[in-house]
Amino acid sequence: MGFGTSWKFIGDTKKINGVELKQIVSLIEVEDQDRKLGTLGGFINPSTELLDTSWVEFSSTVYDSSTIKGHSLIKNGGSVCDNSIITNSIIDSSKISNNSLVKSSNVIQSLVSSSAVTKSTIANCWVFKNSAIKHSTLRKCNLHKEVTLNRVVKDHLNIWGAIKIDFEDKILSVTSPE
Repeated sequence: MGFGTSWKFIGDTKKINGVELKQIVSLIEVEDQDRKLGTLGGFINPSTELLDTSWVEFSSTVYDSSTIKGHSLIKNGGSVCDNSIITNSIIDSSKISNNSLVKSSNVIQSLVSSSAVTKSTIANCWVFKNSAIKHSTLRKCNLHKEVTLNRVVKDHLNIWGAIKIDFEDKILSVTSPE
């Protein structure tokens, strides 16, 4: 790959898990990302697709054939890997991995693996194993194994197992044993 319409590789490199990543530099200015022409970005590998006005900030990484598109921002040490796809989202201090999909969402200080987060905000959460989060706000929660949430606000939530929640009530402190 080597360049996009809004960025290009520069000479600096680093390795993560044996994969060589190259640093990027901005070729455009994007005000809401505090990005100016010549701003140094993070590190990506050549198999990464960094498209449209998406950006990877200085301390962040994207690798292993992942795709960042639309108007997405990976920041504050965020990491996207393992064929994950990010579209029109902000990944802040979070790791997205294992074929995850994040679309039109804000993911803050969270770990998302093998799951989908759509039109949601999650903070301080662990989302694993085929969980699907849609139209939700989640804080300080752990979700595992085929959990589906739709239009719910959750605080301090722990769910393990195949559970579907599809309503608009606010639930505090729910635990489901594995």
